[in-house]
Amino acid sequence: MIKLARNSFAAIAFGLINTSNAQADTVEFKLQEVAKGLHVLFGQGGNIAISSGSDGVYIVDDQFAKLSEQIKAKIKTIQPNAPEFVINTHHHGDHTGGNENFAQAGSHVIAHHNVYKRLEQKHGDGSDYLPTLTFGSDMKLHFNQEHAHLWHYHHAHTDGDAVIFLTEQMPYIWAISILI
Repeated sequence: MIKLARNSFAAIAFGLINTSNAQADTVEFKLQEVAKGLHVLFGQGGNIAISSGSDGVYIVDDQFAKLSEQIKAKIKTIQPNAPEFVINTHHHGDHTGGNENFAQAGSHVIAHHNVYKRLEQKHGDGSDYLPTLTFGSDMKLHFNQEHAHLWHYHHAHTDGDAVIFLTEQMPYIWAISILI
């Protein structure tokens, strides 16, 4: 239990620190490996989790559209291809702003049903900002020999908040803008 609490705290801290750069004109990204196959990219606004392995790459959140090319360049230092999946933890722009750019590069965006609704209201039906895969209470992503469990948390920061639990090789939780 103590190990889980310590790992949970560390993961939450990774998701919440470095928000002071949210309004910066220039962004200096910092890539840090936190476990084999798991990196965090500190940038502007919310931070990005990067899972990499034999299946490819997926990321959790994609920050702002204007930063997509810089984010892709950092990801390419880990693996050369575009992420297979982008998971949105909620609908705010510092978590979904790059959706269109990543979708046009071939990524499949995953989010809670309510994230889809909020982004559809903002960007319109058929927009590349919209998730292509949505879920209700939970979903599992079996990728890179990991079973990422996405859980929706009702009445959290937004009505579409999701937390990602990585349980197999690396006991981490990726929680953005909410405390568990």
